[in-house]
Amino acid sequence: MREFRQSFIALVACIGLAACGFQPVYGNLGGDRAVTTQEQFAKVRIPPIAERDGQMLRNHLIDQIYISGVPRSPVYDLRVGLRFAQGAIDIDRDDSETRTQLTVTAQAFLVDRATNENLWRADSRAITTFNVLDSPFATVVSERTAREQALQQIADDLVVRLGAFFTTQGDQLAAQD
Repeated sequence: MREFRQSFIALVACIGLAACGFQPVYGNLGGDRAVTTQEQFAKVRIPPIAERDGQMLRNHLIDQIYISGVPRSPVYDLRVGLRFAQGAIDIDRDDSETRTQLTVTAQAFLVDRATNENLWRADSRAITTFNVLDSPFATVVSERTAREQALQQIADDLVVRLGAFFTTQGDQLAAQD
């Protein structure tokens, strides 16, 4: 009985999504959209981002946006800036820090290369934590892993939000090109 109820709920959810006009962001269902999100991604150049963490974020973005390789004639630049903040979230009785929270904030702009006009702006934030251990090396590795996870989360968020922007605005942007 429980399996039937779960199946029924899943079926109702699928019907509800179909009825609300749900459509995939990266697909083309043969509808009236002239330009797909993937075609818009092919026009985006990702300039270098400062520091090693910026390079890692750029690589994550490239992996997701450069579907068909580096754009041959980019129309847009995706410019990203990063900020980091750390704070102790767990302190022992001897006032030693044992756990740290890392907050990574990114501010992204989609800029028209011809006019230098900002077309889209997004702020993304990822919060991770890492252990402060007795071994300095282990602490460095723990922090590095937390940074990598935060940067991957930011890249995922920015790509989804940029894809949503292109889904809603792609035809209008293509008409301006």
